Order: sequence, then C-alpha cells, then structure tokens
Amino acid sequence: MLLRFDRQFCDRYVKGTERHDTFEEITYQQAQRLIQREIKQPQQQDLLKVLAKRSQTDAYYQAHIRYQDNEHRDNNLVMRLRAWLPKVEVLTPWDLRQSFAADAATQFMLYHN
Repeated sequence: MLLRFDRQFCDRYVKGTERHDTFEEITYQQAQRLIQREIKQPQQQDLLKVLAKRSQTDAYYQAHIRYQDNEHRDNNLVMRLRAWLPKVEVLTPWDLRQSFAADAATQFMLYHN
C-alpha cells in the first residue's frame, strides 16, 4: 500500500504513533520508484501523473497489508483510512484508490444536489 498524507496532519496524528511494523515513511522519490517497480501499465502511468501533481513535501508511507481486492480486504484498515479522509490519499492498491474515488464522488453528490 502507498499513501500520501497532508504533512501537518501526518506530523500531528500519524508520525511517532504505534503502527504495524511495515508502515514506514518514505520519500517522494522512493514513492515514485515504488510505483515504477511495482505497478503495471496503464495504472503506472496514471499514478506517476498523479504523483507529479502532488507536493514533494507531503508525507508518503508504504505498508504491507492484507488485501486481495475490494471483497477480500482488512476492513479495519479501510475504516481507519476513511476516518483520516480527506487528509490521506490512497495511491495503491489501484482498485482501493478507485473505490475511495467513487465513494468521494457519491458523497459529493449527496451534499451538492
């Protein structure tokens, strides 16, 4: 999993807290290399374009998670990520990113119709 956090939020609520051993902060450049190494096309190009629009001073984290697809996932993790919205952006896994985007669009429509 690859996440991007708002730096101020991260420094206040994430950094220095007890998390899973595989949850670690990485640099913007490491995030870029991770996408290039681990993500296949066409998602790789899409994610690199997204990353290019993000600040290098934001906080980037990687973690190894139990995740097969939207049906087979760690729901506690997903609930935690939802609690951190809109201060966190799921970059990978791709289908979880797409699920969050669809939910955000649905929520937007609830408040703007």
